[in-house]
Amino acid sequence: MREAIKLHDGEFDPVESAEVVLSGPDSPARRVGVSVQVITEGETRMGALVRFTDLESRERISTQLQVSERLLNSRISLKRGPRSEESLELDADMA
Repeated sequence: MREAIKLHDGEFDPVESAEVVLSGPDSPARRVGVSVQVITEGETRMGALVRFTDLESRERISTQLQVSERLLNSRISLKRGPRSEESLELDADMA
């Protein structure tokens, strides 16, 4: 984590995006995205917002979404062709 989050004179430096691997004695290693946004008011630093993102879960969700979109597109293309009442009902239900 120290390689991603930097302190300079006791304050966080901004980090747009970094990737680290976190692990603990009783947990498996996980890829985590880290970003740091410095919060200021005028010229005064008030603190920092440190955000962690579970990259593995995000990639898994993205893959599931892509599969769902492909299935939906293949189902729609199967229903196309001669327009029957059944396919028109399917289109209306999806709208």
